[in-house]
Amino acid sequence: MKKLTLLVTFLVALCTITFAQDKPLTGIWELKKTKDGQGNIHNMTFGAYKLFSNEGRFTNMRVTEKGAIISHDGIFTLNNTGNYTESIFNHTSRTYLDEIRLTLKISEDGNMLTIEGELKLGNDNTYNLYEEWKKVKVGSF
Repeated sequence: MKKLTLLVTFLVALCTITFAQDKPLTGIWELKKTKDGQGNIHNMTFGAYKLFSNEGRFTNMRVTEKGAIISHDGIFTLNNTGNYTESIFNHTSRTYLDEIRLTLKISEDGNMLTIEGELKLGNDNTYNLYEEWKKVKVGSF
């Protein structure tokens, strides 16, 4: 119960920050669908969230029975043609990893976000990333 209270407090604080939304990505997004290695689309059954700030920062967070886990964070850029770049922060070395260039599409109503691109993994392997995110509606306090 204590961890749930801490998580709710964290989310409320983030929601409060996001009310001054200047950019279309600003806010909290929940991962709804992704593709596996064979290209099959799967619905996500666990709580995965991406938080975007007005200052160009992002955080990926997963909610589990034991609490919230930040999987990674960093900075992002988005240009007018939908090219999206993430620079992931490595907390061990205190440096940013190479930029990951992806394509991003936002639905006309601003409630759905699709991120696609090819990720380079170790040993010259690649992974075709596909994620569908839904914006989390935040009520007024």
